[in-house]
Amino acid sequence: MSSAASIKQVKKQLRKQIKEKLKSISQESLTHQSHLIHQNLLTHPKFKDARSIAVYMNMPDLEVQTMEIIKSCFTLGKNVYLPRCNYTQIPGRKLNYMSMIRMPTFQSVLNLTPQGKYQLLEPTQGEDVMETGNLDLIIVPGVAFDRAKNRMGHGAGFYDEFITTYT
Repeated sequence: MSSAASIKQVKKQLRKQIKEKLKSISQESLTHQSHLIHQNLLTHPKFKDARSIAVYMNMPDLEVQTMEIIKSCFTLGKNVYLPRCNYTQIPGRKLNYMSMIRMPTFQSVLNLTPQGKYQLLEPTQGEDVMETGNLDLIIVPGVAFDRAKNRMGHGAGFYDEFITTYT
């Protein structure tokens, strides 16, 4: 087995173990922890200075809840971009790639319906940040992070591809 294949296998196993632990967190605890993260984010200089922010839409039971963050962004007059997973290929992008779509209002976020393979709330149309290029901050999900702040996602590569292409 090659070293790359070995690393991929280790990451897959680690994701599985961590997701099992995450499932044991109560909804009340997840909500409380999400609120604390939201409060910390509001005071962070990068957040305060950002005018345009991309925010992930959380999976129901496995990730920090982001709706409170999104609402605060609108309240503070920030431009909000949400992810849409695309399963076709366009020139210069991987087969499965992600777009960040600008949401006009918080109500438009509340009106979203589950889309795609992961049944997440996703916009179906709107201004793609790849056309405007004006993000100041990207808030991404992660299954795990290490002390050096490296992120391990869910394994599909949507955020890795987006960040690499965007930057």
